[in-house]
Amino acid sequence: MVATVSAFALLPDIRPRSGRLGDTRIGRITIRNLLTHSGGWDAAISGDPIAAPLSRQIASPVGVAFPPSPPAIISYMLDRRLDFDPGTRIAYSNFGFLVLGRVIEKLSGQPYAEFVRLQVLAPLGISGENRICRRISCRPGYRQYHPLAGGASGAQPK
Repeated sequence: MVATVSAFALLPDIRPRSGRLGDTRIGRITIRNLLTHSGGWDAAISGDPIAAPLSRQIASPVGVAFPPSPPAIISYMLDRRLDFDPGTRIAYSNFGFLVLGRVIEKLSGQPYAEFVRLQVLAPLGISGENRICRRISCRPGYRQYHPLAGGASGAQPK
């Protein structure tokens, strides 16, 4: 079952910047942990690497333009320590879902957006362009992304 497989074993082409994992527990993170926000990251403790200001800080050391790509963010995060043991508690994690997106791409052989369009939205009868824009001004056809109060970017468990 894929849910119990080490998520990062499925992404061997994305390595830590330093060449060494920042935390050996990363190898224990499963797909189920990512799906249940129990992978070991807590944005309240170490920040959200998907959102500024941390994403802006990631771009420079990784040597890429802002905003950093998902593989650049993952590479950066693989150098860092986890905030807790995988599977021991829940903390909302945008980063965990970023990793899941790369796993979907790897296993399906399709870009994430295309996979979602064909395998999730189309069977539900949802068609058309469904894209999210995180910028202040969006191109036509994009949905505006609105973070929650306090800068959170998704529903936070109470």
